[in-house]
Amino acid sequence: MAHCQFGKAEFWDERYMHRKEPFDWYQRWSGIKDVVTQYVKPGNRILNVGCGNSKLPEEMYEDGYSLITNIDFSTYAIEDMHHRYAHQFADMQFIKMNALKMSFEDASFDAIIDKGTLDSILCGDRSSIMAHRMLSQVYRVLTAGGVYIVISYGPPENRLKYFNKPQFKWEVYCYKIAKPILSNTFTLAMDQADEPGVHYIYVCQRSNPRAIKNVTASPIPSAKDDLDPDEASESGEEHDEEGSEDYEEEEEDMDI
Repeated sequence: MAHCQFGKAEFWDERYMHRKEPFDWYQRWSGIKDVVTQYVKPGNRILNVGCGNSKLPEEMYEDGYSLITNIDFSTYAIEDMHHRYAHQFADMQFIKMNALKMSFEDASFDAIIDKGTLDSILCGDRSSIMAHRMLSQVYRVLTAGGVYIVISYGPPENRLKYFNKPQFKWEVYCYKIAKPILSNTFTLAMDQADEPGVHYIYVCQRSNPRAIKNVTASPIPSAKDDLDPDEASESGEEHDEEGSEDYEEEEEDMDI
């Protein structure tokens, strides 16, 4: 299937080699800032994981967020972003790096923003294993009390099972926001469980207690009932040909 290619660097190199214009998956900064700014403050050390050639770092910088490190495993995406912003935002970093094998030290970032990267991995081969590897790296480089913010097309019944693992000591909050009506944004894929017209923002705040809560950001009507994490984990599979939940098994690394 074509969407299996989303987990391969060659796919994204081909895309970014030929498409130089800025492109945002799902949402622009204006669509997510009301939620993000509740958790992330200017002066926080921010990691933008899977930056592509999005305008997100530029728009966040203009709102006072200057300590942004951007990573992507596409050589062409990083070269393009460095060329575009090197002189404009001299203190912003763009690094070619695999999100499954980050070289940052533990607790390097106060906030990590993921706009479509987890979704991309979940569209690829061995999706559950690869998603777990990425989330383990995210958790490792996140400070205690820090937040991992995921913008996704996937509803809670298809996403919470990846966050709700014993080794991840964080609280997870889910927000629904409206999809842009007219924009240059794009959704990676959808399945029958996805709710049309909305995207989801998952805020994973690292701490010792773990609670799963479902709240709503305007303009979507408020959801009042808390989600049961066990029920949420039982439904909604992504593309995972092997169907493996054995995260301790040694697997051949994908080039992600």
